[in-house]
Amino acid sequence: MEITRTPEACTVLSPSPLVDRVTLTYDTGLCTVLFRDGSTASFVRKWEDYHVFAYGLCFSDDGMVMYTGDWMKGLFAIDSHSGETVWHYRPARIRDIFAFPEYLIALRYGCSVVKLDARTGELLGEFTGRSLVHCWRLDERHLLLDSKNGCLCVLDAETMEIVGKFRRSGAKSKVDPNNCLSLVIRRAWLESGKLHVSGFEEYPNRDFSAAGTTEFVRELDWL
Repeated sequence: MEITRTPEACTVLSPSPLVDRVTLTYDTGLCTVLFRDGSTASFVRKWEDYHVFAYGLCFSDDGMVMYTGDWMKGLFAIDSHSGETVWHYRPARIRDIFAFPEYLIALRYGCSVVKLDARTGELLGEFTGRSLVHCWRLDERHLLLDSKNGCLCVLDAETMEIVGKFRRSGAKSKVDPNNCLSLVIRRAWLESGKLHVSGFEEYPNRDFSAAGTTEFVRELDWL
């Protein structure tokens, strides 16, 4: 999800095959959805947090429902044409949201990963973990969880169980933030049974004579 911000508005490029982008104008609350067939839908809504899209944005398979998070108010399912709330999941700290055909997966920062019915918002399952900080979708079934305890974990969205772990820090880690000034994973995917991540790091190996920011693509080893 790519977000462009100005003092007046923000625009989010959508990962949906049916929706191209969404623009929110701050002072009026006007939200405009641009569909890939060239049609648009606009509505005015009272947004509790104007940074709302930063906490996740995705769409149902038919593009009719927009799912977005609010740090304090939880997760909202919104009709993408009228702006009306379809359902509201109230637990807060929503960080990342991913839409599957029948359900949603959402990360509650520092709390858990929840599985919600896409039509009703009913809680279907939950994986708890106080150190969870970020989540990436790997394929049609798996997600990668990042935690503060030194591990990257693969979560099976069907069973809501951990099916693999990778070393996040330590001498043998390929993505140890202690080996550089800072490290950010931007994308993760499974390929031929291997986990790959890409992103950027500042001053890799603490070499401050090198270029400041370096992009990387790495294959990680299972624990």
